Amino acid sequence: MKSLVNDKPLTKSMVGNRIWALQKTDEAAFQRELVTYFALACPGYSIVRVEYPYIFLQ
Repeated sequence: MKSLVNDKPLTKSMVGNRIWALQKTDEAAFQRELVTYFALACPGYSIVRVEYPYIFLQ
């Protein structure tokens, strides 16, 4: 796994089980929850990759 995208380091974060549970049942809701969560928790960061249990941000 690369730790750089476009020569910028990635930040590794996590979310709770409630959000991960959505991934199995409703992918669109899962993606919406991730965007909403990180807009509040880490303003200015974008989701680059999702690999359980980590969310990689930049």
